[in-house]
Amino acid sequence: MGMKMVGFTFLIGTIFSGCGSTNATSIKSSAEAMILGSEIDGTELTERFDLNGDGIPDVWKVSFLKDEGGDKTLLRKELDINFDGKVDISKYYDVNGTMEREELDLDFDGKVDAVNLYEDGALVIREVDTSFDGNTNVWKFYDAGALVRKERDLNGDSAVDSWEYYKDGKLTRVGSDRDGDGEPEFFEDAPSGS
Repeated sequence: MGMKMVGFTFLIGTIFSGCGSTNATSIKSSAEAMILGSEIDGTELTERFDLNGDGIPDVWKVSFLKDEGGDKTLLRKELDINFDGKVDISKYYDVNGTMEREELDLDFDGKVDAVNLYEDGALVIREVDTSFDGNTNVWKFYDAGALVRKERDLNGDSAVDSWEYYKDGKLTRVGSDRDGDGEPEFFEDAPSGS
């Protein structure tokens, strides 16, 4: 049982890493996952994998077939991480196999609650619906993997009314919109130690 769990943990880490080069053979040997099959539709190959051995697909990989020799580029990967039959994470890749977008269902209700946007494979924006009402209310902006700014809609009117700025991983200043015009009227330095 312990060895199976280690393999499963490795597989989940491999899947979450976004690596498009993982092939079905390494997945099967890594976690004893079952390959449930594959289908070709024109130039798209869809592969289905069963991670928990219940005979139901938990991972779907859609690839673009470059030629008849088997060369392919990953276009999309979908994962059901809690094995309830619904996709919880969808990853989208460009024509070179570099991740562009990731959609996450954080509360497992079948609806997207967070979207991560990437440029050249690096996270640049994370949009989150923390109230799970279908409206984004937190936007996080990244530079070279580091959080540099966070914007929030605190009053639920779909407009940003709070700004946080970060440097070297630390909160440096905070701004707020007090009159509802979408612009910060007030900025203050973050308390030391933030």
